[in-house]
Amino acid sequence: MCSSGSEWQNVIEDDNSKYPTETITYDIKLGIITDAHYSTKENSAGRYYSASKAKIAEAVQTFNNAGVGMAISLGDLVDNEYTDYPDIQTELARLSMPMYKILGNHDFITPYSEEQQAAALKVLGIGNRYFSVVRNGVRLIFLDSSDIAMYSHPLESKGYREAENIFKELKDDLAPNARSYNGAIGSAQMEWLENELKEAQSLSQNVVCLTHIPLALPSTGNKYTLWNDEDVIDLLTEYTCVKAVIGGHHHEGGYRLTGNIHNITLKGMVQGEDNSYSVVHITKSSIRVDGYGRETDNEYRIN
Repeated sequence: MCSSGSEWQNVIEDDNSKYPTETITYDIKLGIITDAHYSTKENSAGRYYSASKAKIAEAVQTFNNAGVGMAISLGDLVDNEYTDYPDIQTELARLSMPMYKILGNHDFITPYSEEQQAAALKVLGIGNRYFSVVRNGVRLIFLDSSDIAMYSHPLESKGYREAENIFKELKDDLAPNARSYNGAIGSAQMEWLENELKEAQSLSQNVVCLTHIPLALPSTGNKYTLWNDEDVIDLLTEYTCVKAVIGGHHHEGGYRLTGNIHNITLKGMVQGEDNSYSVVHITKSSIRVDGYGRETDNEYRIN
């Protein structure tokens, strides 16, 4: 259903996978925020845009105090205006650990402009739109769920037309996720993902995928999933090394098990007056989510 998608070059960052097996602990602690949607616009639809600056500051302090190994944004740091980003960058700069970011649909400029989007990526500090990081025997695979989307390509471009055709096909099939704010993973990224999974399996690594748009949600939230969710799930379930997929996008969050893979969708920070973020502790036997504010505590067993 999906062809090439983006043509970004991707690398494995901070790859320390070549150390002796006995030193692999499969233990890593992550500080995760998603859907901050920071903006100076007026609040609407239960979204407290400008409050996200103070919420991010609180999350940063928690992450620093909790001793997390890396901070992660699952997308939608801003609300379509990258010029708002410096306001929250002052808070993110206080992190005492590296931060990794992927794009959400609201991180794209509207209407789309290649020149402005390139400037936005530079400001947001996003180089590769999909990549992986290996730490302590855990391979974190960061996906670009906006690879094929109408909002991520110039109007009437080849990429836009491809996304438009997929969108129309899903609408004709009455698919619940036939929504213009969703997207798909293209064939080039799928090929890269499969190679990542093969390597992880061969190195006895555990894999956790991170995405803005979820792959699977309960039926009440399935309109917020990736356009080619089933294709990606089918690929992931071929590899026993894949333990979980952590996403955002759906501000109410959710959980669904596909095969032995935990699909964990975290709640959006912007939604409501209360904060929402998580410290996620991955070990060899479990994934524990310590939620703050609206986010709930959960623990998922893994094999």
